[in-house]
Amino acid sequence: MSRSDADLIRDAQHHLAVLHQHRPRHIETRGLGRGCSVKIMLRGAPLADSYIRQARLAMDGPDSEASFQVIEGHPTSRVVIHVPHASTLIPDWVRERIRLNDDDLTCELAFMTDARTDEIADAAADLAAVRPWIFVNLRSRLVVDPERFPNPEQEPMAAPDIGMGAVYTRTAHGELLRDDDPAHHEALLDRYLQPYAQALTRLVEERLAEVDEVTIIDLHSYPLVELPYERLHHADAARPEWA
Repeated sequence: MSRSDADLIRDAQHHLAVLHQHRPRHIETRGLGRGCSVKIMLRGAPLADSYIRQARLAMDGPDSEASFQVIEGHPTSRVVIHVPHASTLIPDWVRERIRLNDDDLTCELAFMTDARTDEIADAAADLAAVRPWIFVNLRSRLVVDPERFPNPEQEPMAAPDIGMGAVYTRTAHGELLRDDDPAHHEALLDRYLQPYAQALTRLVEERLAEVDEVTIIDLHSYPLVELPYERLHHADAARPEWA
């Protein structure tokens, strides 16, 4: 494993630890094919191992009807919290077309998932004087990314060297995630992206009809150091002050 890979793994570990507002007491990394294994000890408990076990279970899950969830807020709330990248669920029929083995896919989920941002949204809503509405993506961004334009010509992240349009073809490190199959991509967009976009639009329009003004909070987490795919799009861009 190269030094740069080790640095990225440590950064992913820190990213997961920050979400719990603690620094890891012990960190262990080891190579695993083209992927990685991550272990974080938080107050003696292996946080990342439990998260990755959850990812392993979720990434081969069944495909239920609902691919998103609307959590109702107060009728007078002018805030919608959008949580697009918290899930690790990849339905079976989508998993079949992903070229990574289970170990490498688990690693990719650890790098690309905004872990537990759905829990942050719930906690923030509980503390708010007026409870906001929450819109949560229940599928991994490796299924489709609802924050990308579906037309590759309109989406900078769909450039061939990045491969992260609405349907990803490349990993965070630029490796092949899935084949560039237009028919499969269109099926993913039809099944997940279009209904998602319509439902979020409908929620915002309904809130506008009720309260005249809506603020959408797009909830993410970020590693302290750019992942390789980010450097291809906005190298050395300023990172968020906190994440």
